[in-house]
Order: sequence, then C-alpha cells, then structure tokens
Amino acid sequence: MNGRVRGVALLALAATGLGAGRMAPRDPVSDAMDAMIQEEFRTAAEYERLGRDHPGAQPFAGWAETERAHAELIAWLYKDRGRVAPGSRFGADAVPTRRPLAAACAAALAAEEHAVRMYDGYLQGELPSDVRRVFRHNRNVGALQHIPDLRTCAARR
Repeated sequence: MNGRVRGVALLALAATGLGAGRMAPRDPVSDAMDAMIQEEFRTAAEYERLGRDHPGAQPFAGWAETERAHAELIAWLYKDRGRVAPGSRFGADAVPTRRPLAAACAAALAAEEHAVRMYDGYLQGELPSDVRRVFRHNRNVGALQHIPDLRTCAARR
C-alpha cells in the first residue's frame, strides 16, 4: 500500500473509531444469540456433570439433553442468518463435583435462575420475532419446569 493510500485508510479508521485495536460495533441480536447459546452449553455441561455425580437422580435425568436442544434451537437462528453457530466453550469435566445431592440441587437452581434472568434481559429489548420466540421458549422451560423442580429437590433434601 503506498503512503497516500495508507494515510487515507488510517484516517478512515480513526474517523470510525476502529483504530488502536478497537473492534467494529457488534450487532446486539448477534451478541444476544452468542451469549445465550453459550449459556445453554454451560447449563448442559452442568447437568451432564450432575448426572454423572448422581446417576438416575431426579430431576437431572435427561436435562443435559434438553439444554443441548435449546442450544440447537439457537443454532438454527444462526443458520437462518447464513452464519455458523459457535461451538461450546464448556464441558462437563470442567464442572466441579456437587455432593451431596442438596448442593447439586442448589447449584442447578442458581444456574437456571441466572439463565432465566439473562433471557428476561434480552426479551425486554428489541429482537426479531424468530429470536424472541426461541428465547421465550427456552426461558419458559427453565422458569416453568426446571426451577420449580429444582426448588422441590432442594427443599426435600
């Protein structure tokens, strides 16, 4: 690149605020999808670990698969936008062992409540209808099914 063209390019970067290592502004819908797919992967890893630590214990049986299905729904949103969904940054081996079962229930309850709060925050903003529908579905499974079951689990242990 000759000096004049390079200078014009640097001026353009400075004018947009993208120089000195700053990144282009992100799309808030993409940010929401990125955050929530990773949250679903995180809770899937948590439930997979709880299932290993407490085989057959209710209410955890099958919940890791439910969380992976939630991540898959979000992955379809990426596909519909011509994008590749990110892979999980979480694995069950990295999740600490939760014993006794009451501690497992309390940890899972905190994780579900956190995920529901995240969904609630995004649902208060502007989202395309398909993203809103998937987020509402995933949020409601956590709020209306998992959280009540986990509260019961924690209370009876």
